[in-house]
Amino acid sequence: MVDQVWQGIARTWVWTSRGRGRIDRLALWLGGAASAQHARRFVRIPPTITEDAKVVSGGLPIKHGDGIPQQTQKTPQRGEYMTILDAALVESGLANDWISTVTKSDEITWNVVEGRRPQIHHQKPLRIDGENNRLMVQATGRIVALAHTKLMLETVDEVVELCLENDISQLTVRVPLPPDTQPKIQGAFDRQLSRRHGRREAFLIQHSGSETLVICVVEEA
Repeated sequence: MVDQVWQGIARTWVWTSRGRGRIDRLALWLGGAASAQHARRFVRIPPTITEDAKVVSGGLPIKHGDGIPQQTQKTPQRGEYMTILDAALVESGLANDWISTVTKSDEITWNVVEGRRPQIHHQKPLRIDGENNRLMVQATGRIVALAHTKLMLETVDEVVELCLENDISQLTVRVPLPPDTQPKIQGAFDRQLSRRHGRREAFLIQHSGSETLVICVVEEA
């Protein structure tokens, strides 16, 4: 429709998010308000007004596609890294543009591209400097253990044993679960691990397309 009214006019699509993986506003800037070099822009508003917003620019024009990365099934390996990205960033089609600013590695595999928890595998840690870059990530860490089981209250003990073997004191569940089940399972992990003397923080995800649970230890940047 824009081409029919303003043929050849410069345009920039702008996605704005206040967090939680949601797009709060989608705007189209035209003419002088647009950026001739950038077809897309993602703006992540920080939680406090004293912080600067994170802006990612680049991407392909809308007519060339949505810019969503291609999903590839990859078996998780101990020692590699896994990151859950902000879902709104991925929806804007600018995730790869941002990733290129925090790593020089070409070994990025998209295990999940849709939903609330988009996931990438990578061989080296991301260089996430500054709070505004941290807004682009839900969680990132190094894979230390795999559990080939479905996450249920009955399998919590099995996962706890793996946590103890890896000196983990806190485990955040980032697995899709029914609303009435998630707090029970998280509470079970909290109770069991709080009685031990681990020193590391970790998170738990489920590998896409299988019942493999992946434990990732959070490492300081």
